[in-house]
Amino acid sequence: MYKNTSFNKFFCYSLILFLYIQTLASSTAQFHFPYQLDNPYEKHLLPIELREISGIVSIDSVQIACVQDEWGMVFIYNLKKKSVTDTHRFDSIGDFEGIAYNGLSLFVLRSDGRLTEWENFHPQHPKGNILHHTFSLLTSDNEGLCFDIVSNRLLMASKNKPHSSGKKNERIIYAININHRPLKSEVIFRIIDASIGKSASSFGIKQQEKSHKNNSFHFRPSGIAIHPISKHLYIISASDYLLAVFRRNGELLFIKKLNPDIFPKAEGITFLDDGTMLISNEGKKEEGNILTFRYN
Repeated sequence: MYKNTSFNKFFCYSLILFLYIQTLASSTAQFHFPYQLDNPYEKHLLPIELREISGIVSIDSVQIACVQDEWGMVFIYNLKKKSVTDTHRFDSIGDFEGIAYNGLSLFVLRSDGRLTEWENFHPQHPKGNILHHTFSLLTSDNEGLCFDIVSNRLLMASKNKPHSSGKKNERIIYAININHRPLKSEVIFRIIDASIGKSASSFGIKQQEKSHKNNSFHFRPSGIAIHPISKHLYIISASDYLLAVFRRNGELLFIKKLNPDIFPKAEGITFLDDGTMLISNEGKKEEGNILTFRYN
C-alpha cells in the first residue's frame, strides 16, 4: 500500500512542535517572575574604579564583592554605607568577568576560563592561599560564574560558541566540582539562542531592532546566579538586553527584555538570602551602578 512519507514527516514534525509549545506554555504558566525590573528599589552609583564592573556576588546581607574587567582586584561594596570599604589584590591585569562565593572561598573567573580561588576569604582580612586553576574548555570567552549550593559546585557560562564548531548559536553551561582536586569542568547543558529567539514571542518579546546587524537573537551570557529560594538559574545577556530563567535541567522558564535606559550594560547578577536581586551595570559615559530589586 502506498504511503505518503512526506505527509507523515510533516505530521510528525507538526506534532512535536505542538507538544513543545504546549509544554512550554504549561511550564511558564506556572512560573511567577517575582521582580519588577522597571522599578529598582535602590540604585547604587559606583566610583570610577568600578565603571567597568563585570561581576558581583553577595558575601552577606550588606557586603557585595565586585570585580572589574581590567584589574586583578576584589572590591568590597557596602550596601548600607553606599561605598567601597575594602579592596584586595589577587592578580595584576587581565579580563576578569565573573565572581562567586561559597561561604568560605572566593572564586574569580578570567574570560579565558582560568579560575582563581582565594581560600578562607574574609571581606576585611583575607589571609588564605590564592590558587589558579586552568581547564580544557570548549570555549574561549566565558563570563558567568556562580556557586550552586544545592550540588556544591560552581556553574560557569560561555559567552561565545564552542571552538571548531559550526553551531554559532550554542552557549555552554559548565559545572565544576570544588571538592574534586584537581578541579575539572563538565558540560551540564547547552543553550541554543535560536530556540530562545523562537520562544521569545510567547513572552511578548519581538525580534531585535533593525539597528542590530541582523534580526536574530545572539544570547551571550554575561552573568549567572542561582536564586536562593526557587533554586532556578538566572542568566543575563547584556548584548541582547535579556534576562532568562531556567530550571536546573536547562529548561527555559521565562524571558524578560531589559530596558536599555535602566540596564545600559548588565554584566553581573547576584541575590541576597531573602531573595533580593542585584544587577550591576557597566558604565559608559556615566558611572557604573548596582540596582536592587525586591523579591515579591
